[in-house]
Amino acid sequence: MLASVLALTKAKLEPLLHPRDFFVFVFGPALDADKPVIAPTSRLNGDSDTLEHARYLRYRTKQRLEELGFSVDFGEAKDVLKFWLEFFHAPDAATAEIHHASKASGAVVIFPGSFGSMAELALFARQDDIAEKTVAIVHESYATASSFFRQGLIEIFETYNGKTKYVNYANHDVCVEYAVRFVRSKYSKALAELEDVTRIRRRNRGKVFDHALEDSAD
Repeated sequence: MLASVLALTKAKLEPLLHPRDFFVFVFGPALDADKPVIAPTSRLNGDSDTLEHARYLRYRTKQRLEELGFSVDFGEAKDVLKFWLEFFHAPDAATAEIHHASKASGAVVIFPGSFGSMAELALFARQDDIAEKTVAIVHESYATASSFFRQGLIEIFETYNGKTKYVNYANHDVCVEYAVRFVRSKYSKALAELEDVTRIRRRNRGKVFDHALEDSAD
């Protein structure tokens, strides 16, 4: 009897924030969103190899997160850009991406394996509200590089609470799994914050604090 009651209760439980309502923005080298990207088998001997692996990691990360129920967008997605350009009058694609990362996304994942994706990281690096929910998964060869990317851009990004992880891009499963763990941590944080607000509302329903919460939401 108890087991059946527990089973019925579990069946009716729904999280306050469903994974499908938690949007993730995934950046990296450009790709065609309508075409599959084949996992490269080449060794990482130079920038061109790094780019190819980063492109695949971007594609596979989106796939994996969607398998887990999350909603995932690519930066150059036409529907995303159209929404912000038309309905919020964003003056250009870069501003549209900032709006989407800031206002619609719960987590941002970047594989900076090309000049374009490094520029996107630079776009977010000094945006406090974006940087703190962003992870840059960087090929391990950059970890000790004496370049502006490593000693300038990455350090600025981390100053604004961005998260950097150096991984061998050839280890596809490790890279993707780290991205998944990061997204799940941001999702859990958002869910906990919603639960805290809901608990406070129930405890103070009809009181001054409840009305203050309503006012702050306007």
